[in-house]
Amino acid sequence: MEKVIKKINKQKVVSNINTFAKALMENGKPTGLNLNIESFLLGLVDNKPPANDLEGHIRNLMHVAMNGQRQQTEAVLRYFLGRGIGSTPSGDDHVIGLLGIHTLTSALHSDFIQTVEGLTKTESITTRAGLYYLHHALEDEFLPPFAHILNNLENEKRNNLHDQITQVLPIGHTSGIDTTFGMLIGMLTIK
Repeated sequence: MEKVIKKINKQKVVSNINTFAKALMENGKPTGLNLNIESFLLGLVDNKPPANDLEGHIRNLMHVAMNGQRQQTEAVLRYFLGRGIGSTPSGDDHVIGLLGIHTLTSALHSDFIQTVEGLTKTESITTRAGLYYLHHALEDEFLPPFAHILNNLENEKRNNLHDQITQVLPIGHTSGIDTTFGMLIGMLTIK
């Protein structure tokens, strides 16, 4: 695991949305929860209602990440943690990506962080691998390829960032896509 220690201005982080979206859409694969990323993003841009239940849950995740509300936050996190394919379930990876953006910006609501911490420290809500990576993410530590991306988000070389994102997408069953998507929804949440 690699520590991410640099704090970055929220707007600087948000300026990377297009690079993340482009890399994920070019990849063309859905998240491990079978979310069509391009459709989801187009719905957000066009301010359309969620096209399906999963899109609604993702929007709820974005909402509670910024706005707190302990009971609602817990319900949303219970939906995601442990959900999906892979030894680190896809929902866990989305939350890990969000935590990565929080590490850089401190933008997420304290209720969100405290609820993730509480659920993962007191319950067997997900797999061992999921708990391991979530606990490390709460300590600002991530797998080196993801830490490298997070540590380089203020870099002006967008093509290099695009290449870095493209290289992490194949990690795990869908962990590369799911964690990167989590980072993207973290940026969208701040915006």
